[in-house]
Amino acid sequence: MQRIKYIVVLCIPLFLAAQGVLLQQTGSRNYVIHHASSLSKNSIQRIIDQLESDYQEFRYYFNLTVPGRTGVFIHADQFSLQNATFTHRWETGTVYNNEIHLAPLEYIRENATLSSVLTQQVVRMVLYSRRMNGCPRWLYEGTAAYFAGIHRLQTPPVHLPVRLPSDIDELLTNPYDENTFTDGIYLSALAFKSILERYGEAHTVTLLRLFNGEFEYEDAIPYSLGVTLEEFEQQWQRDIQRLLTEFQESRER
Repeated sequence: MQRIKYIVVLCIPLFLAAQGVLLQQTGSRNYVIHHASSLSKNSIQRIIDQLESDYQEFRYYFNLTVPGRTGVFIHADQFSLQNATFTHRWETGTVYNNEIHLAPLEYIRENATLSSVLTQQVVRMVLYSRRMNGCPRWLYEGTAAYFAGIHRLQTPPVHLPVRLPSDIDELLTNPYDENTFTDGIYLSALAFKSILERYGEAHTVTLLRLFNGEFEYEDAIPYSLGVTLEEFEQQWQRDIQRLLTEFQESRER
């Protein structure tokens, strides 16, 4: 398995080279940016500055450290990003094989906010240093989406298409279209926000830190939040419906 991962990582620069992209490397203390030579030094430096700033903030917030320097690949087109990381074609960034992969900056700026996309990847990277074994996707994606401010930037869903937190995973893993996926990310951010507001920062961070292979989700909830899984899910549905209504109303004002 390790050999397969090594081959995949090795093939990413080769895949980009095959697309006719001349890659340069720009390094900082915790990152190595792989980018086209056509990107300006100022653009790359702004990205580095935010990545470093976000990493310092969230490594202390979660008390987690990413080992070594993280490779960051800025892809030349969506085809390159999708084929190198197996993402959906509309995604603006992801963490794959312990590396951050970004869509072309032009695509990000047309479809999202660059600073939000960068923060989302840094939080993902910091959490993945804990492995997140046993952690449902909605929880770690929701954490990254919340701190990236996606629930403030995106338009909320017109209705609540889920009954349980686990239903969000289906929206993220098997979306019908881009809107379904976007709704899943938005709802995952609200799901994390609901936990943070009801149970507090210390208990929420404890929950996330439990997923190092020793806890399953069903055990992590009562251990960190002090309620049974059934109680958590019953309260969750009421909380997320309330938050969704609040954000819908704020958009309409």
